[in-house]
Amino acid sequence: AEDQLSKMPNATNVRVAMTDEALRVFQSIHKQRPDDRALSMDYAQVSRKAANLYRLINRNEKARALSDEALRILKGLASNPTGDQKLRDRLAETLRDHSIILKNVGEIEHAAETLEQAQQIVAQLQAEYPNSSDYYRTGATVQLDLAGLQKQTGLSESALDNASEAAIAFRVLADGPDAAAHDTA
Repeated sequence: AEDQLSKMPNATNVRVAMTDEALRVFQSIHKQRPDDRALSMDYAQVSRKAANLYRLINRNEKARALSDEALRILKGLASNPTGDQKLRDRLAETLRDHSIILKNVGEIEHAAETLEQAQQIVAQLQAEYPNSSDYYRTGATVQLDLAGLQKQTGLSESALDNASEAAIAFRVLADGPDAAAHDTA
């Protein structure tokens, strides 16, 4: 489907229309079943993906509103202690995406704080599940984004530290699925 869509004239408009329809459907169903955790996770993910689409086409106000909605849902789900690592990883990923939107609208300090929240979540996941490469990937991307923001704001030493740690984590990931279990220091 992606190959066919990419060949269409006005493919971006088609993607936006399809995304808006998916959002409408998920929002309607979510209103009917607000206590359904799986549906809430799916709705948050659709909102996150839609936010990323709108961010990519420079509709940052719409992107931010959708990202805020995804975060609201995920934080609500995370407040119910279930030990759901997939939920916490998704929350960290969504915080990372949200930080990009904040950066795009000039809220650099808020973007950095958002990345630091994501970093804390990932650090907890890595401590609890040291054999999972998923959390090293999420952590490395968060650290790399944080390094970029730190460089942009003149915190060169912190930027270098975070970029170096991200590089180590990416190297561990490139070495294979079992490498994440090894010490990355």
